[in-house]
Amino acid sequence: VHGDTGLVIPTGRVDALASALIELLGDPVKSRNMGRAGRERALSYFDRPRIVERMLALYEEVLAAPR
Repeated sequence: VHGDTGLVIPTGRVDALASALIELLGDPVKSRNMGRAGRERALSYFDRPRIVERMLALYEEVLAAPR
């Protein structure tokens, strides 16, 4: 989530990447908070039970679709 769990940089925009890095290096508190928020999101969203649940739902959706 841009600005909350990290910064989203458009592909190929080296200038935007450099600006984002300078911003984060200049604000260690913001950087640390984003890092923590990103880790929490990753742990809650990408844990094994949730991934399995989403995969099963996808399989069920595909199998239920008319052929």
